[in-house]
Amino acid sequence: MRIRMLETVRPCFPGGTILKSGMEYEAGANKHGAVYAITATGSVGMKPGEFEFLTAPAWVLDIWKEKYPDMCSNCKIEEEPKC
Repeated sequence: MRIRMLETVRPCFPGGTILKSGMEYEAGANKHGAVYAITATGSVGMKPGEFEFLTAPAWVLDIWKEKYPDMCSNCKIEEEPKC
């Protein structure tokens, strides 16, 4: 999954990872659809409206598109890996 930041997100604690507005990041989601950016120093969670989806699996978009359709409008659906 890939996301683009719409806002700069700073951590609540000093020294944490900053996600910069306009930058693209690899991302993941938990089983409830909560999205986090993956960086070289760890992962950082974001709130709705702080990012937009570039690519995502269909199940994540199904969770998000009903409440936040603008965040999903330009997203390409990723195919699920086959085991």
